[in-house]
Amino acid sequence: METTKVRALAVLMLGGLAMVVLGGCFLIGVMLVVTNYYGQLATITGSDCSPTILTPSQQTFVKVLYVLSFACFGVAATLLLTAVKRLIRLS
Repeated sequence: METTKVRALAVLMLGGLAMVVLGGCFLIGVMLVVTNYYGQLATITGSDCSPTILTPSQQTFVKVLYVLSFACFGVAATLLLTAVKRLIRLS
């Protein structure tokens, strides 16, 4: 009986870690949109990289990505804290 509870809590913890990874992926998407996909490459090679202004649709997309990433981090924190609390109570 105890091993099934521990396994279930391990799955919760893995789900929390997966949500952290997913939130990071959304933040990578924000970085790609903001740097206009080639910003870092242009800076390394020394070519002239003038900053571009995001269009309203790009700004909305960045905001949606931020909301999704922070939602993922919130769910991850909830899953991880719940799993750790129950593991402590179980021992």
